Amino acid sequence: MAFARDPAQLRQLCTVFLDSVEAPAGKDPAARFVEAAKLDGLEERAKALCSLLAETDLGTLPHFAAEQAPSAADEGAASSPAIPS
Repeated sequence: MAFARDPAQLRQLCTVFLDSVEAPAGKDPAARFVEAAKLDGLEERAKALCSLLAETDLGTLPHFAAEQAPSAADEGAASSPAIPS
């Protein structure tokens, strides 16, 4: 949730990922995601995500305020299987 609340952290996370897969530096993040999507060492799901992020302006993603985030109790209730009666 911290990344959803702070666009700067999300951009930093993307940079760390792109650096870790050795996407060419010196380009904007979208261009780096395009290059990352072509890397042989990435799984297909990661390549698909890179392609999607190449087309997405990270600054336009919705941000979550603390009041929008589910509480720990809500998350636990949502993930707990229903017990038949």
